[in-house]
Amino acid sequence: MVKVGKLMSCYQQLCFAHGLQLAVDDILYKKNIEREEEHQEVTSNESDTDDDDTNDTHEEQGVTVTTTTYPRHLHLSRAEVIPRYNDLLQKVRKVVKLFKTSPTKYDMYLQKYVKENAGKVLSLILDCRTRWNSLLAMIERFRKLKVCIDKAFIDIGSDTTFSDLEWLKIKDLIESLQPFKLAVEAL
Repeated sequence: MVKVGKLMSCYQQLCFAHGLQLAVDDILYKKNIEREEEHQEVTSNESDTDDDDTNDTHEEQGVTVTTTTYPRHLHLSRAEVIPRYNDLLQKVRKVVKLFKTSPTKYDMYLQKYVKENAGKVLSLILDCRTRWNSLLAMIERFRKLKVCIDKAFIDIGSDTTFSDLEWLKIKDLIESLQPFKLAVEAL
């Protein structure tokens, strides 16, 4: 979309919600650069011997544009959370998956305390890594069920615990992302 807008001579208005999504992604996530560098080394070695690479050169409004395509190397690297939060979010995802994949642990241990505490059934939410607002929903629900999760871990006999610093990081992350959520909803 941005490329099309730059090539055209007319005014282009991008979606503000998408702009916020990209801004949060740039701050919160990083691409796995090591994998990209390894991948580029492999493709440069292979491209020396391959003849199936296509080059398109054409002239538009006095500007020469060259496009090179490597059909079998269209691999996109996976975005990862910045190191400050990566370990913590992996730990949260692991706990959410533990309860989501085990109906026994979910119903007998976690939901027992959730019903006592909240008065209704609230399930844990697993995030989708391509949408930052699902990450916010996951950690908000996780923080809301903090006491219930701790009690369920005691019943299960798990040694997984969250320190006060980890809970503080979760709180900080929630407080950082909530203004973006409100802005997107307002847009």
